[in-house]
Amino acid sequence: MAVMAADHVITPMEAFQADMVRAMDFAAQNDAIVTLGIKPAEAATGYGYIQLGDEKEPALHEVSAFKEKPDKPTAERFLADGGYLWNSGIFIWPSVAVNFISFILELVGAIMAFNGKKALMSAPEPAKV
Repeated sequence: MAVMAADHVITPMEAFQADMVRAMDFAAQNDAIVTLGIKPAEAATGYGYIQLGDEKEPALHEVSAFKEKPDKPTAERFLADGGYLWNSGIFIWPSVAVNFISFILELVGAIMAFNGKKALMSAPEPAKV
């Protein structure tokens, strides 16, 4: 399962498709959430950044931290450091995670009902795997 913004222009499409397939495979095989980062072209202040952690596979790192849109000096430091990517807002996770989220929402609703409170959320149908 993936979520992504609708306003991205991504080229070349073939490379993006290959990255998505790799991300989906890794997420499924490792029960992990994967996010795609973009190598910064400049010290931009209009994007959030991802601080890279340990490399798990070539060009696949743990996320050390998410950084909000920085001021110019901080963005310049991120760029010079080389260990930061722009946050694309693209996230991939295995469908089993959706089932877990559904379970948690149902559990919260049951606890609220037990305490006489009305649940303000509903759980989607679990994904069929």
